[in-house]
Amino acid sequence: MARLFLYDEREFPDPDPKASVEEVRKAMAEFFPELVNADTREEKQGADIVYTFAKRIGTKGARLRPNIVRILRRVPEKRLAVFDLAACPGGPGRGHRRGGRRGAPAGGEPGHRRGRDLRPGHPPGGGGPAATRLALTAATTTPVPGPLGLGQALRRTPVAPTSVGSLLQSHESYLAFLQIVREVFPDEEGEILAACQPGASRENARVWAFLQKVEERFFPVYEVEEYEQVVCGIPFVREGWSYDSFHDLDLPPGQLLLLAVCAHPYGPEFGGRVALLDACEAHVPRSVLLEMPEGGIAPADVRERLANGPYAAAADFADWVWGETGTAFLDLDDETEVYDAEWTAENVAELAEQWRCARAILDRVTDLARWLEADPPGNFSILLDAALGREAPFDYERMRRLYACEITAEGVAPIPHHEPDALPLPDGAAA
Repeated sequence: MARLFLYDEREFPDPDPKASVEEVRKAMAEFFPELVNADTREEKQGADIVYTFAKRIGTKGARLRPNIVRILRRVPEKRLAVFDLAACPGGPGRGHRRGGRRGAPAGGEPGHRRGRDLRPGHPPGGGGPAATRLALTAATTTPVPGPLGLGQALRRTPVAPTSVGSLLQSHESYLAFLQIVREVFPDEEGEILAACQPGASRENARVWAFLQKVEERFFPVYEVEEYEQVVCGIPFVREGWSYDSFHDLDLPPGQLLLLAVCAHPYGPEFGGRVALLDACEAHVPRSVLLEMPEGGIAPADVRERLANGPYAAAADFADWVWGETGTAFLDLDDETEVYDAEWTAENVAELAEQWRCARAILDRVTDLARWLEADPPGNFSILLDAALGREAPFDYERMRRLYACEITAEGVAPIPHHEPDALPLPDGAAA
């Protein structure tokens, strides 16, 4: 029985029968970096066992390979001053001839007395030596380029390496962008390529038209303007909580209170919880806030106590904060570099499904946050009791409101319903 390894539709022999599949994957990752986070699928084909490696979406993987275009773009531009001098009208070579400067004409030759006296054809009163001197002065201050200088000025300027790189990069990026358009929107290629925007380049207009269709049909993306930015990978929006997000307390009151309930992934040494509780004190009495554990409630406890109840969105919020929602949109933040979200039909479909899940989570969290904002002190106390497992003593108080009588030590007694409801339920919650 032999082992075979498949990746990217290529078959690789078993490098070491004694090595585990994981060790083989790590060894292959030295040549294919994207296999660092690859999934492994095992299947039996006849007497052999085939292991197939497949890349994941939303994790760090292979970087773009350097190419000649990027190498050329890094070459510094060098412009020689001699080209500027050659391009100047009347520059080197103006009026010069091989053999040196021509001498003055000898007596009796044409031009012997040129410029001394009036020539035939001078208008009366407008000629003479003074006019000749003015003409010579004008000719001196306004040089006329010679044939050599004119030729050098008209000669093509050498193209700098960076210009060559830009040209090749632009064409290469356009072809890659065109392939992506055909992959994702095969029936709308003409519409996207014909897009135009006032004041925008053709490249910008095409990129915007393409990304607008992606947002309308699949999921939100970051706004980019160039072919190369699209070609580098799917620029899907990442709403995960970064380290800096926990310092930003400029949040809606409901979300701020939810953040106070759950523990943070950076632990007590993070040092931001004191400032968080101070910000929450503007909405909830400090005595209520001090009922919470010092570092907040662990996500596992929040999930266990609230996941199947009317406050399940608090468990969703805890998963979001800890990056455990199972969606790339909520588990990755905008500082995470993603290298393997390539523009394929499969990746687009998978991200579209993940976005549907992420949007449902965000909608539930928004509804719970608005309920908290309706009555911060009262509703936060109810949520805190449920999150701490103290909700059981109040179950009877909620249930008795549904009945007309109850059994007491004195016998059957009516239940008064004129008392103010001290234990309200959120909209849509089941008693």
